[in-house]
Amino acid sequence: MHPDHTKRLTFFLLALPIAAIFMIMLFGDKADPVADWLDRWQTLIAGAFAVAAALFTVGQMQKSDTLQEARHRQLVRLTLRADILSADRAAERVEILEMAWSAIPDVPEFAGTVVDQLGAENEDVCDRVDRWLGLIEEEVTHRFITAAEPLFDPMTASFMDTVLLNISDTQDAVARLRMTASLAQDEEAVAARKQVRWTIREVDDTLGYFIESLRALPRHVG
Repeated sequence: MHPDHTKRLTFFLLALPIAAIFMIMLFGDKADPVADWLDRWQTLIAGAFAVAAALFTVGQMQKSDTLQEARHRQLVRLTLRADILSADRAAERVEILEMAWSAIPDVPEFAGTVVDQLGAENEDVCDRVDRWLGLIEEEVTHRFITAAEPLFDPMTASFMDTVLLNISDTQDAVARLRMTASLAQDEEAVAARKQVRWTIREVDDTLGYFIESLRALPRHVG
């Protein structure tokens, strides 16, 4: 940025003529018509210079305001461009998030009566649910999505928080099911399996809302 010498220029343009007039009036011969004329009209001349200085100052202030407004508009355009890019990147994760969403694991009711078979089935359910939750959590917290969080409206932010909370609840339910896996048809194992089924549905529902909000993010930002 080039230095602004406007104030110095204004000072010299006004100070030099005033200094010249002052010198003529102070040291000039009273018989000199120029000195006599300046002495007679000094008040008017001083007023004219004051008006000129005021007009020049106002003009410079208007110019400065115009430049500041232009810089502000440019900053707004750059910020908006960055916001749009961030929203587009977040929305690009929707397709991958939908693929992970569609892989929701099936958690059936207890079907058998053989203890060993049911225990193995519980372990398999836990493994599949854990893998699915890991995929979902990885995508929901992807750096492109978290970078766009400041652009989320309150509802989108709420959907994201609820998805993560439901993932945490499901992880807790899976951990409980693992602990009771060997109990097979025991009431505690049955309750743990039901809890996993219920929390998965919660993740499924809220994730759908979040995906739709994320898909619409570029339209809202742009």
